[in-house]
Amino acid sequence: MQKPSSMSKIIVTARPLHKLCEYEGNPLPPEYKSDCYLDIDESDYACKEKYRIMMRKFPPGSEEPFNGARLKRFMNFDKLSH
Repeated sequence: MQKPSSMSKIIVTARPLHKLCEYEGNPLPPEYKSDCYLDIDESDYACKEKYRIMMRKFPPGSEEPFNGARLKRFMNFDKLSH
């Protein structure tokens, strides 16, 4: 298998949502086995997307609202990086 030469050529496989941003932006543990190109599933963007997906899936006011207090800090990531 060849490594992709650009981000547009990456083949993405679906993973369970609970595996996306599993470490919430913290450093990866030494025993972590990388299963994603450049560990993109642990990036700030991945955490932001998980928060957005969970808020859409379980909006405030629903029977099971999502408590995204830990991931909420990633929503301000774009504002802080500019």
